[in-house]
Amino acid sequence: MDPPAASPASMHPPPPPAAADIAAASAGPSLAPEASSSAAAAAAEDLAGAVAVMTLDERYELLMSIGEECIQPDELRKLLQNKPVPICYDGFEPSGRMHIAQGIVKTINVNKMIRAGCKVKIWIADWFAQLNNKMGGDLKKIQTVGRYMIEIWKAAGMNLDGVEFLWSSEEINRRANEYWPLVMDIGRKNNVKRITRCCTIMGRADNEELTAAQIFYPCMQCADIFFLKADICQLGMDQRKVNMLAREYCDDIKKKLKPIILSHHMLPGFKEGQEKMSKSDPSSAIFMEDDEVLIIFFLFVNNLYLSSKLPVRDHFNTSSEAKVLLNTVKEFNPDICSFAEVQSKQLRSKTFLITQTDPRSIHIFLGKISMAQFFGILILALEMQVGSLK
Repeated sequence: MDPPAASPASMHPPPPPAAADIAAASAGPSLAPEASSSAAAAAAEDLAGAVAVMTLDERYELLMSIGEECIQPDELRKLLQNKPVPICYDGFEPSGRMHIAQGIVKTINVNKMIRAGCKVKIWIADWFAQLNNKMGGDLKKIQTVGRYMIEIWKAAGMNLDGVEFLWSSEEINRRANEYWPLVMDIGRKNNVKRITRCCTIMGRADNEELTAAQIFYPCMQCADIFFLKADICQLGMDQRKVNMLAREYCDDIKKKLKPIILSHHMLPGFKEGQEKMSKSDPSSAIFMEDDEVLIIFFLFVNNLYLSSKLPVRDHFNTSSEAKVLLNTVKEFNPDICSFAEVQSKQLRSKTFLITQTDPRSIHIFLGKISMAQFFGILILALEMQVGSLK
């Protein structure tokens, strides 16, 4: 059964500027409709051209290389056969400084999706961050963080030709009569227990006391998938529960074509037993614009590091707009420093050497970083070097 019709609804915080391309998303005013549609048409032609030079098997294998898990592989292959330019959905809460898991891993995955001929819609979930009480629930601060994150991906080498950045507050206000009936119908078809099981997508524990707004959050994120007409949900394993909720909802409304879930592995944090890096626990993370992390990477990955991380640092050093965004984001959380910033003086005073004659002669005293975690980051850098960012 289709979701019930409803009259238009609207929420009140002012929306941020939005656009179909990076310039408008990071600079401010929305593009004129004719400019936006022509840019979208040109991007679609480029994507179709990319598909023409790859076989079905090559596109399938490239997308499968993103995921730790795919639900379901046969559905993915059938989608690629029947739809030349599938729509991939990714999203993020603008909630603070960006660590390398979000900056580098997302850049790699987005570029792979575009090479496979997909159109990528990146959902800037500013209203969701407000619901989740990020940045104290201050929407203006949240939107500033969103623009800062776009600057990071621009400098990191994300292929923006096939990417459309969409601000949730603007899109939901603009098409409220489509969005809110979906949210309401998903809420009607699920009990509170099923919805609260999904609240781990916000970084909240199952037994944590939640606000009413946070309980509402999973219904909205599930609705996003259908609202954006996504064929593929490409998010981390930590978002799996709400993606499965979307597939279950398809059963409820007798929708045959379900969104395919392509979940990537989470890059571990630096603390023992930590499954993923967390910007709210800065001792677990390296942030994208850090200078000090050069100490960790430079001797080990040399041009691998230079090809990915230094352009980000240089961008924030040379672009006045990017610098203002970074300084503003840092002011929002003045007490948060990354692991690299905290440890930099200690790292400089410790032995950290690869000899030219024997590359196996490595003496590492990195405090909290284990060898397993270090080599996990090294493998990530190697993947970038062999062409993932090209």
